[in-house]
Amino acid sequence: MRTNSLGSAPFTEVRHNPKIKKQVLLQDLSCVKHISHTTLKPGDTAFVHSHEGGYEIFYCVRGRIAFKVGEKEVTLKEGGILAVEPGEPHAIADVFEETELVYLLSLI
Repeated sequence: MRTNSLGSAPFTEVRHNPKIKKQVLLQDLSCVKHISHTTLKPGDTAFVHSHEGGYEIFYCVRGRIAFKVGEKEVTLKEGGILAVEPGEPHAIADVFEETELVYLLSLI
């Protein structure tokens, strides 16, 4: 069994923008690389990147955020979810208001 909480998970830098901090809740499961939680400020962005080895799934707990996925822009608001395919280029294009995300990086 593994258990964790936001109260005890340490903050670490997001590789695509070190100013953004995340809390990794679980990691190194057989089908999941990690599950993380982060709060983003208005204007935060992350550069275009991709993950060859798995899906990246973003769930918006609160707020509003724009992603660029390939040539399309997708805006998530509270309750919205986005699954980015393996190898698909994506970026955080804009954060319109303080936004709380939970995201999962799977392994394939």
